[in-house]
Amino acid sequence: PTKIDIKKLEIMSFLKGESNISGKKMRERAIELKCNLGQAEAEYLLEHEAEIPSEWQNFYLVFPGTLWRQPDGSLHVPYLDWDGDRWCLEWAWLERGWSSYGRFVRLRG
Repeated sequence: PTKIDIKKLEIMSFLKGESNISGKKMRERAIELKCNLGQAEAEYLLEHEAEIPSEWQNFYLVFPGTLWRQPDGSLHVPYLDWDGDRWCLEWAWLERGWSSYGRFVRLRG
């Protein structure tokens, strides 16, 4: 996985007043907001989960820079989710509704 300085990361909402948005809109916002980290960065954070700020545990962290196509043709994106004890790497169907509990992860700047 890509080595990153976790202290230089921030999280941000992908919503702009909506209660949820489509996967297409979520990915458009990722590009607009320079929040296009992907699976490699998610795996790095997972390997260094003790360094992830505890306040991030209130959200699922989306990494829209990676897309995986399933055999049925559906697209999925990686995300990290706090299960109460640890972070877990999961995959979500891109076209589901993306809610206010989600956050992008990006480099400050």
